Amino acid sequence: MSTSRNTQGGGSYAGDPDYPVFPHPRYISKFYRVSAQNSGLTRLDKDLYNQCYLPYNRQSYVDKREARTITVTQDNEDISLPKDDEPKSPRPTYQLTSPPCKRTSAINANCYFQNTNGTFSGLQPYQSDFEEQQKCYCEIYPYFDSAAGCNECFHMHGGIAGFHWFPQDYISAASSAYCNANPITTAFYPFISSWSKTAEMAKVPTTTAPNILGTQTEQSLYWTYAAAMTSKPNSGRKSATVNRRITWLSVFATVALTLATSASL
Repeated sequence: MSTSRNTQGGGSYAGDPDYPVFPHPRYISKFYRVSAQNSGLTRLDKDLYNQCYLPYNRQSYVDKREARTITVTQDNEDISLPKDDEPKSPRPTYQLTSPPCKRTSAINANCYFQNTNGTFSGLQPYQSDFEEQQKCYCEIYPYFDSAAGCNECFHMHGGIAGFHWFPQDYISAASSAYCNANPITTAFYPFISSWSKTAEMAKVPTTTAPNILGTQTEQSLYWTYAAAMTSKPNSGRKSATVNRRITWLSVFATVALTLATSASL
């Protein structure tokens, strides 16, 4: 990912370019990889996170100039995926009323892990069967459409390009490269990390967008769900049956796993 931004200069944490959150790992890793005092997170960083990303884990800060409260309705409902061995397109009704950042998080957690059985011990990142993971991101769920909507939220709330948000062309190019890789020989995040280091579309100029929405967080102001797939994967791959149950356990498990990983570094 192209950014050299250091939010508070000096020794503040620069972010992890390989952290498993597409497409802004450097930014999101600051919330989980280091303690708050070392993260270099600014008020803008936290405002954007609270307004767009993972609202159930709202970031707090002290600002004596004003008192602000952001209220988010949390939906803890489990969603059952229809038992379709050969789904051909994203599910157009999958958590459709949830903000796209929340939907992206749930989909990512479900596709990042393999063989989930509803317990933390059963959550393992893909080490093989990469075609199954590719199918999950590209066909089973509307992942890239949700990611595009999530980034548009950061964009319209005045985020910094190449750090808080990435343009639609970036999302489309990344999804096309990954979903059309045949054969697919690595997991999603290593693939995207490698792609972002060399692809021309991954070179995102660092600019700050105007804050068009202010404190408004209604998703209809920045995003309309597109049921059609952005890019279809190549045909001819072996069939991969995916029968999963979407649960917020997997979202929290993503955080738990990455925290455990960082603690071992």
